[in-house]
Amino acid sequence: MFDVISGDMERYYGHKASPVEFMTFFVHPRTQAMAFFRMSQWCVRHGLKPFGMILETLNIILWGCELSPKMEIGKGFILKHTLSVGLGFSKAGENLTVYMGVSVGSAQGEAEYDETGRPRLGNNVTIYDSAKIFGGVTIGDNVIIGTNSVVMKSVPSNCIVAGSPARIIRHLPGYVPPDDPENYCKDISKINEQV
Repeated sequence: MFDVISGDMERYYGHKASPVEFMTFFVHPRTQAMAFFRMSQWCVRHGLKPFGMILETLNIILWGCELSPKMEIGKGFILKHTLSVGLGFSKAGENLTVYMGVSVGSAQGEAEYDETGRPRLGNNVTIYDSAKIFGGVTIGDNVIIGTNSVVMKSVPSNCIVAGSPARIIRHLPGYVPPDDPENYCKDISKINEQV
């Protein structure tokens, strides 16, 4: 847990956290939800599920932020704004950035946490305000999801998607078209356009 929280702090502060910054991370409104999530995740994975559920509930009550401790998120996780965030995906890589009002989860209501029907996110994914991602889709590395987008199909690496339904609007360096485009967001960008 310490290693992952330290990675979150280093990305948030832009440097290795000082002792004061380390303590502030657990009490400051901008970072407390992330700290509670990491601690609840650790509790659930180490047989302390009641404590994990208490921390998850505190996040909901204090910040209106529902972060399932069953998710797996790599280092460098940042919640820019905690209000109305609901995250229940399967797995995310490193350097995930989430803004206010984002919802990520299963496309179907389910009694149990079935990872196969939940999104999987790569490294360096940024999800802007009020975007929604549902179902067993895969979001590649280095992807930006625009404000108010609704993602219901997979997204290849190195691109920007926006709209409802989400479409690829721009290619980033390293973009490679998917082999099976029917399972991915439609590409409406200009051919070979890169930022």
